Amino acid sequence: MRILRLILVVLIAAPVIAFAVGNRQVEKFQLWPYEIDLPIFMVVFGALLAGLVLGALVTWMASIGPRRRIRAETKKLRAELAALKAAPKSSAANTPETYLP
Repeated sequence: MRILRLILVVLIAAPVIAFAVGNRQVEKFQLWPYEIDLPIFMVVFGALLAGLVLGALVTWMASIGPRRRIRAETKKLRAELAALKAAPKSSAANTPETYLP
């Protein structure tokens, strides 16, 4: 499993490193009112990171409703289970046929 993970990391890291080395030119990056000189690869990686964070945030926010419903259903089922455990045993369970092997 470690070898597979290492191969996967190398397959992902090699193109990323090659891209970074090939795009080291410094360009002026402007975000009003700021102006920064950054290598192109940092701008691209920053945009990818921002997209990743934004996508994760949207996915998390979309899952709030289903998680809330599941939590409510779990609470309801636990209350029902506690009520069933606390209920007195029925008299049919104490009949002699119940104790036969």
